[in-house]
Amino acid sequence: MGGAFTQGAAGYFRGAQGMLGQAGLHGQAHAGARKAVMHLKTALNQTNVLGKQVGINTAKTISQGSIFKQVGTKGIAKMAATKAGAKFLGARAAAYAIPGLQVVAAASLIYDLGKMGGEIVKSGINLARDANRSMQGSMGKPLFGMGYRDTESAATSRARGVMAIQNSRLNARSALGSEASMMAAHFG
Repeated sequence: MGGAFTQGAAGYFRGAQGMLGQAGLHGQAHAGARKAVMHLKTALNQTNVLGKQVGINTAKTISQGSIFKQVGTKGIAKMAATKAGAKFLGARAAAYAIPGLQVVAAASLIYDLGKMGGEIVKSGINLARDANRSMQGSMGKPLFGMGYRDTESAATSRARGVMAIQNSRLNARSALGSEASMMAAHFG
């Protein structure tokens, strides 16, 4: 673990699982594991579920074995009601829940990878379809208009445009005709 806090937290979880005496814990991790055992000792002494005061060695022994067997369900409930006991039991429960969470995380990863694979297959199919269309080019398309479909509003607009052009031509012929008659009258 990189930082002092994460080393201490990891040590606390290992201590809650009863791994204080195992090799590999040093520095902040060892201090965190000792803190977990001290929380267990405090919780056992505050609740008196064993009927006696507990020393650090007894707390180590209990943390390495099954607490449920030694104090029972009622004792666990009493310990969970104390601040130190809640910390210890919460860390122990979280440590035991992590393998189950890993299964859920693995299932989620498999689902996401499957979904991503499906998207890759889909995009490959679309790419092949687009490549086929591109390769065909203009085969099967009409020679003029490239498959244009007319609408009523477009036809009306074109008809109005043609009428406007014809009117402007008539107006131009009329203007040219009157100019020509004036010039013929003048130059004779």
